[in-house]
Parts: sequence; structure tokens; C-alpha cells
Amino acid sequence: MNKQFYLSAVAAAVSLATTVQAAEIETIEVTATKRVENAQSIPVSVSALSADELKNLKIRDTTEISAQVPNMQISTPGGDSYPVISIRGISMDDYSINQSSSVAIYVDEVYKGNPSLQSGQMFDLQRIEVLRGPQGTLFGKNSTGGLVNFITKGPSWDTGGYLTAGIGNNNRKEVKGAYETELSDKLAVRVAGTFTEMDGWKKNSFPGAADSNAIDEWAARATFNYLPTDDVDITLKVAASKANPYNYAYTNIPGEAGYGAGYYELFNNAEVGLPALFGVTPPEGAPQNSYFVPEGQDFDEIQEDYVLKREIENSSASLNIVWDVSDEYSLTSITSFDSGDITIPEGDGSPNQVNSVVVSGDTTQFTQDLRLTSNLDGPFNYIVGAFVSKEEIDAPTSLSLFQDLDLNVDGNLDYLDCYDPLAAAFGLEMSPNGQQVEEALLTEGASLGLFASLGCSLQNDYTQEKTSLGLYFDGSYDLTKDTKLRFGARSTNDVIELSNFNAGYYGSDGTLVVPTIAQELLPEDEIDENEWSGKVSVDHILSTGDLVYVSYNRGYRSGAFNGQSFNDPSEAAPVDPEILDAFELGFKADFLSRQLRINGAAFYYDYEGQQFINVDPNTAAQTLQNIDSSTIKGLEFDITAALTDDLMLRAGFGYLDTEVDGGVISGVDVSGNQLTQSPEYNANIGLDYNQTLGDSGSINWHVDGTWSDKYYFDIHNTEAIAQDAYAVVNARVTWTSPDEGYEIAIWGKNLTDEEYLTKAFDLSGFGGVMAHYGQPVSYGAELTVNF
Repeated sequence: MNKQFYLSAVAAAVSLATTVQAAEIETIEVTATKRVENAQSIPVSVSALSADELKNLKIRDTTEISAQVPNMQISTPGGDSYPVISIRGISMDDYSINQSSSVAIYVDEVYKGNPSLQSGQMFDLQRIEVLRGPQGTLFGKNSTGGLVNFITKGPSWDTGGYLTAGIGNNNRKEVKGAYETELSDKLAVRVAGTFTEMDGWKKNSFPGAADSNAIDEWAARATFNYLPTDDVDITLKVAASKANPYNYAYTNIPGEAGYGAGYYELFNNAEVGLPALFGVTPPEGAPQNSYFVPEGQDFDEIQEDYVLKREIENSSASLNIVWDVSDEYSLTSITSFDSGDITIPEGDGSPNQVNSVVVSGDTTQFTQDLRLTSNLDGPFNYIVGAFVSKEEIDAPTSLSLFQDLDLNVDGNLDYLDCYDPLAAAFGLEMSPNGQQVEEALLTEGASLGLFASLGCSLQNDYTQEKTSLGLYFDGSYDLTKDTKLRFGARSTNDVIELSNFNAGYYGSDGTLVVPTIAQELLPEDEIDENEWSGKVSVDHILSTGDLVYVSYNRGYRSGAFNGQSFNDPSEAAPVDPEILDAFELGFKADFLSRQLRINGAAFYYDYEGQQFINVDPNTAAQTLQNIDSSTIKGLEFDITAALTDDLMLRAGFGYLDTEVDGGVISGVDVSGNQLTQSPEYNANIGLDYNQTLGDSGSINWHVDGTWSDKYYFDIHNTEAIAQDAYAVVNARVTWTSPDEGYEIAIWGKNLTDEEYLTKAFDLSGFGGVMAHYGQPVSYGAELTVNF
């Protein structure tokens, strides 16, 4: 699917809509302004996916949403339970476990800042709202790029529910369902749950090792709705989830010297390396050669010794109270508590132990939002409120390098393989074997010190506390009957504290070789910043009833500490906040008696201080830093067309022009480069045809596709880890019984078996590239019973 095909398909569909009498497009109500409003009446770029659309799209996790939203991309540096979202080129490139994304995640208006709190949301949903552009007033916290709000289904005060069971390839099994009932005339409950299990689709040829990219997850939620009086609405939600599958494994793409860069041939090889020179027998089982991909191995196959289970477990409770104080005012209180644990182990996609990472976090979060909403008869209305959150995370991380490399060539793998290269680098006394290796290397103009940190496990552990207080005001004033001025501001105080920080280098046998960072050595251990964000816009309703608007929004993302500091206290120094000034011109229009809907926007961003995690290709050391500024320009369109009474089209198109105006990463000037995850063009299209079969029920035929232009995974725009243009096509066919009591569906995803990256890292200093790929073709069937 290329641009020309996509545009031709949309043009043909629009032409059909002009000639065929069809049903009206339904009104979509959203809560993007923290009021229930028609999406066509608000000056916000919002895409909403309904419950029916989510079912037809067979969306299981957050990573799949981007295929349905213009100018939205999602990468997976830690698997599909750890999404990194980009909207309009605004992304998070500092993906340490202690960081919060620049695209905020909410569930029923509850902020979910940490990845350990974000999994297990994609079931029994009313809709998903994706807001594009900074949301610096009503939502505010870390939403420079926009936000994704998951709206769950609550009790409807009827008794009933559904149960769905499904199977699929790779031994996929899934069950999900919900049940609701009235407990009294004032209290109702809805319970829902989901379970999915699937074998890993990336087949592993390493003896005794598991296949990777599996699914093993469950989630459950109970929602209680209590109406003590006509003026008070109380909703209590409790939820829990757990994901414990064999983790994503990287596909390793070695360079000319193989993954390992020839180090195994030098230190481990008994025929051509230093062991042959010294007459030493290499350690038993240690590889003697760098890794090359076996002949005939495909992208969905690996040879990986290090495939462990990822674990993400969380629980939450929220209490939402809405009190209509009078006809003119309502008071809303949303209180939440979340806790989550996350452990993500990652290997390097090879049978050698070149590099592996274990990222962990134990998180608790409390939030409180309190706001007063007016509903006045006059031209002026407003929302005023306060938001407070407190997050605490304990976050141990380890980065292990060449744990199977005998760097001092003594025939053993132990702490000396870490110590001796460090000693050579800093002029310390080495072991006898280490000294022998150093002398041999010096004759060739090299030194064992060049390999410092190899043979080591770099480990850190710390506690981070974030406290945020926001005061906000959002108002609107009717300048005329058809023209509205909207304005708002938010003042935010963020305090981030590090404590109990320690880091060190450990040997492959677990021995502490050298401590590197202690709490008392940190250059700073607290960030205390005050920032403002806000908006001003003017929207006008034309004589046709369509909306045009112009807006300015200012977004803010807090400063941060580098959670991947291992080598020196200076690595833990904080970075400044990100600031985004966004200008947007947009319209929302219905045509042909509401058979055709086109929403569009053009935008210009001035983006300052984006925070980047930099992976040094030669050492794998990671630092966090700001770049000076970037400019983003773009267009996007959301299109919905009722082509006939039974045929519906949904499509989107996005254009992005991103450029770094000034910035230096690791001594390299990146000015003129594209921002990460920002393809120049992207598009999506979906068709639904409802076929009535009379007494035999009905069939819904659904097909959708997404196409993305080339984009980069790093700010250096490294071609070796770029994703070229690609397309993915999915389909679903659902039969519904005449009484709508039963549904049988068959579905398929990535039907053309497209090979595409979801994340890649350039580790050329280690001899190659590590890449995550999207899932190849998958398919299955489902049976749903409605009762």
C-alpha cells in the first residue's frame, strides 16, 4: 500500500459517497475537555476508537493503536507491554524505567505515569481517545505530545454480559468477558476480565532455550456505580493485571566481523587468539568466535541463549465522585492509588553473551484531582481545579557486557575479567595473567585498557520520588453566537528526589569489582522546578454548522535524572525540562447530509530541550541530555464516509516535516536531522460492510490497512537501524445470529506477512545491530455468547 494507492482509494470512496444514498455518520461524544461533548464541536485534534471498532480491529495492546491514528507511531524497546509513543514527532527517547512519557497515558482520567502501571488496560473498553498536541491545561502532566485516554465500560443498570473464547496460530488461547447487574436501586456493578496465552512466534534454535515473543497475561476489573441521591454519582473501580511471557528477543544483524567484533577470536580462540599464544585452554563452554547468522535463518527465527520471562504486575483503585452542587456547578473528585512491579530481561539475539540488560521497577502512585465545573447560562464558563500526584519507584538495573569473554586469558570466567581491563585503563596493578595480556597487546600498539567495562556487569539501584502539584483554569467565552474564545493556564511544581543511589561494576561471578557511584557523590539529588503551560484558541461555527479554529498550546515535560547511570556520578546529573509551543489551524466538517466527515489540521511546533538517551556504539554507555531545539510542521486528516447504508469507510492521513535546529549528542552535531519515529507520510484506511442475511443473521466484513513512510529510531538518523516504508493489512469477518445472542468471527493480522521493525539499536562497536520486529502473519477464530 503506497501513498498513491491510499489517496486513490479514499478519493474513490468519497466519490461513491456523493452518488449513493447512505446513513448518517453517528455523533461521537468524547471527554477531551473534561466535559462530555460532541467531538465535532471542540477545537482539539482527537481520534476516537469505539468499542465496535476496537473489536473489529482486534487490538490487544497499546502498540496497535498507532495504526489507526494519523501521525502516531509506537516503538517497543522492552516488548509490547512497554510502549514508547510518538505523536506528531514528539516522543520519549530516554526510556529508562524511572521516566514518564511525553505522551501521557490515562485510564478513566487517572494518570498512569510509569510503564509498570500501564499494562492490562485493553479490555472491555467503551472507547479510546487519542488527543494530538500538547494538553497543558486540563491534563497538563508530561503531555507535550498529547495523550491516550482509555475509557472503560461501566454498569448500565441492566443485567447481562458476554463471554468470548478464541484460538489462533502459535497455540493462541484467549478468553474474555464481562457481566453487569443491578445490586439495588442505587447500586450497580460490572466485572470484566481477559486472559490470553500464546507460544512465542520467534522460534529459537539454541538448545534448551525458549521461543520468544510469547503472550501470557490476564487482567480483571470491577466497577461499582452508586447513586445515593439524584445529585451525586460515585464510581469505584478496582483492577489488577499480570503479564509473564517469554520476553521479546532481538533479531541480531551482525557486521562484517560478526557480533562480538572479533573479540572472541582475540581472547577466547584456541587456534588464532591469545589462548593459542599463551598455551591456555579457553573456559569450558565459552564461545571462540563472534556470532554470524546461520545460513537460512529468517527474521522470525533466532539463536539466543538468554530468553527469560518478562513480568509486569499491577493493581489499582480509583474513586470518582461527581456532585452536582446546583444547576450551575458540579464538583468532581478523582482519587487513585496504583502499584506495579516490572522486570524486563533482554538479551542480544545471539548465542554469545555480548550484552544483556535487566530493567526492574517497584512503583507506587497516588493521585488526586479536584475540580469545579460551571454550567452557566451566560457567555462565560470555566473549569478550575487542582491536581496532586506522588510516585515512588525503586529501580535496580543491570547492563552486562561480554560475560563469556576471558579478557585476562587465564582459562576462567570470573571477576578478574572485569578488573584487569579497568586496572589497565587506570594504571592500577593487574593480575599476572592480565599483565601478560597487556604486554602482548602493547606490542601491537593496543592495550587491555581499551576493553575497560567488558567482562563486567554494570549495576545500579536507587529510589526516586516524584511529587507534582498543578493548579489549573480552563475557560471559554462566547464572543458571538457562533464564535468562542477558549483560554487556560496551569502552574505546575514538580519535585524529583533521588535517594539510596549506588552503582558498581561486578564480575561475571557476582563479585563487586569497584563501586562507581554513591548517593553522597551525586552532583544533585533533587529537582525542584516551577513551570507554566496553557492555551488560547478561537473557534467559529460556520453557517453550514462546521467548525474552524486556530489555537496556541504550550506543553511542558519535567526535567529528569538519568536512570541508567553506571560509570560516574556525573552521568546522574539532571536534564532540563522540555518546552513545546504549538500553533494549530484546523477544521471539522460534515458533508452530504452527514454522510461524509472530514477533520483536518495544520500545525507548527517550536520544540526546546528534548531529552535524549544516547547509546554509545562503542561502549554501550548511556547518558541523558537535552538538545537545543527542533521544528515540526505537519498536516493530518481524519475521514469518515458512510458510502451506503451498509458500507462505512474510516481513514486517516498524516504528513510530518521534523528537523533538529541545533543540538549535539555525544559530540556529534545532529542539526538538520529528522526526529525519531517521525515518518514524512503515514496513512490508514478501514472498511466495514454489514451484510444482512435475513433469518440467518448478518455478517460484518472488515478490512483495514496502515502504511508508513521511512523513519529513524535514533537522532543520528543511522541508516542501519532505519525502518523503510512498509504496509500492514488486517481483516476480520463476523457472523451474528438473528437474535444477536451469538457471534462467530475469524480474523487475520499482517496478512501479507510484512517484515518491519518496531525498534532497533545501533551497537556497531559490538559488531552489529539489535532489532525488534513486528509479529508476522497471525490468525484465529472466536466465539462470543451475549446474555
